[in-house]
Amino acid sequence: MQERSKRQQSITSFARKKAKALSMKIFIVGVLSTFFMGLGFGLYYYHGQLSQTLNIVSKSLAQPIAVGGDYLPTQIVKTLVTSGNFRNVWVTLPDGTIHVEEHLNETHPDLKHIRERQIYWFSSVPYVLVSRSVAYRGEEVGRLYVGYKIPLNAIFGFALGICALFSVIAFYLYSRILKLAKNVATPIREYSSQLDESTDKEAFLKLDSDLSDFREITTFNKILLDYLQKSKESEATARRSILEAQVAKVASRVRHDVIASLVIAESALERLKNDYNQIGILKSVFERISNTVDDIPKIGSLTEAEMNQALLGETEILADATDTYRPCHLVAFIYQMVGEVKLSKLCSGKDIKFEVICDNNGFNSFCEVEPNKFKRNLLNLYKNAVEAIKDRGTIQTRISLTDDDLFIEIQDSGSGMDEDTLNKIGQRGISIGKHGGSGIGLASAIEDVNRWGGSLKVLSNLGKGTIIKISIPRSEDNYLFPTSLTFVPQMTVVVVDDDPLVHRVWKNKFANSELMTNSIKVLHGKTVEAAKRIISELEKNDDDYMLLIDNDLKHTQMSGIDFVKKMKIESKSVLVTSNGNSNLLYEKCSQINLPIIPKSIQEHIPIEVCV
Repeated sequence: MQERSKRQQSITSFARKKAKALSMKIFIVGVLSTFFMGLGFGLYYYHGQLSQTLNIVSKSLAQPIAVGGDYLPTQIVKTLVTSGNFRNVWVTLPDGTIHVEEHLNETHPDLKHIRERQIYWFSSVPYVLVSRSVAYRGEEVGRLYVGYKIPLNAIFGFALGICALFSVIAFYLYSRILKLAKNVATPIREYSSQLDESTDKEAFLKLDSDLSDFREITTFNKILLDYLQKSKESEATARRSILEAQVAKVASRVRHDVIASLVIAESALERLKNDYNQIGILKSVFERISNTVDDIPKIGSLTEAEMNQALLGETEILADATDTYRPCHLVAFIYQMVGEVKLSKLCSGKDIKFEVICDNNGFNSFCEVEPNKFKRNLLNLYKNAVEAIKDRGTIQTRISLTDDDLFIEIQDSGSGMDEDTLNKIGQRGISIGKHGGSGIGLASAIEDVNRWGGSLKVLSNLGKGTIIKISIPRSEDNYLFPTSLTFVPQMTVVVVDDDPLVHRVWKNKFANSELMTNSIKVLHGKTVEAAKRIISELEKNDDDYMLLIDNDLKHTQMSGIDFVKKMKIESKSVLVTSNGNSNLLYEKCSQINLPIIPKSIQEHIPIEVCV
């Protein structure tokens, strides 16, 4: 206790000590930084003025000296001196003799003693000697020397002015901090005196805290401790609930919804010339984006630490299953990655047109790969293509099937590479055109594709762009990822999604198919309650149906998978979700044999009627 009381101090004395240190730091840093900045600017400014003046004068002297005579050179030099910028000026001939000279004072230095110096002293004053060649029609006809006086008085006055200014700032800061400390300490001191009179003093001095180093806060701090502890526990509980209920789900949903909406909007824009129904889809896109923005404040109410905890945590929403080999629908990955890249910061400030061309055989093909590694490799390849394009260009992806090999070509109109650079492609530790790059991205892609039994080749021409050619053996189809939707006559299709845009897209697809001509009805719902009501009615009437349901339904605790399991309708359902390429979702759906359609291919999946 005695040891603590010895090192205790008042808030006022602590503030005085800190204010002195802070004001001194501001004074020193401010004076030095401002002085050197001013000095640098002055040097830059006067150097520019000096160079410009000498260049003009040397050009003016060229012809008079070449023609002969000293009248015009003398007048030019005299004007240069009388302007006040230079005190000593000499003009020499090629043999080194002085042709003309002019000086501000009668006493002046001798050029032959200072010709080889940059700085010389005369009458205890430093001068800078600067020379310029005088050339006429490419031949040197003389040399101009000027002596510029270094303005020591101006520099000294500038330094004194800076010191005075920051002295005032430092004193003002010191006085304000001291005044604030006194205002803070007074009510705390009065309150602590009351606590001393009414409470056992020892009970308040047992707290081991940095705050107890201040005499005024020692008695006050203990009574606040229990209150703050309880408040923090309540706040932590509330924050944890918000974290688990909002962060991962809302952040993931906002990201996927915005990307999905804008990708569909772009697709609609491309078809707008031939189909005016696309205008309705565009309206739904912007309506959906507006609704999605409503979710953003939920994220904004959380602290940065909680967001980081969610991103690094092991919640079910963010966790992903082990990356294992499985037959994958690579076209879905490509559409997903193109959508994410084109809307990412990578394309900020650039006008890049993305195009995906896929034939029917390519769309229906599967390849056995590791999904996460394939997506990571795709991201690196598209990232390289974007970075190769300076301002505007195109990135075209073509997918086709030839001889049981799926071919993927990614072609960009970027800067391209020469032959020497191409020979270095794929070597770890060697990065092409990236400062600080490691070369691991492309090397990993080549290694992974080779391990999957395929090949990756790079073709490029300098100034004409680059083509990445990937071939991967076709595998057996994965029944969990249908590449078409097949309906039968008299069937009812039930679409359940909280996104109005998704309903709009389905309506547009169904209207352009054979569904209506085969007495196939389409019913729409936005919640699991609506889905349950529709399906119960259909089963009551023994009607055949197919359910197309989203997994992440807004404003409900039940996911699409949970609803299908609860209703036991796996054989009549298809999960249509933005996270359709997730390993975790794949594991869950494979356990109940529930097919998945990623929303990245919703616009492209064909619809058939089996008669």
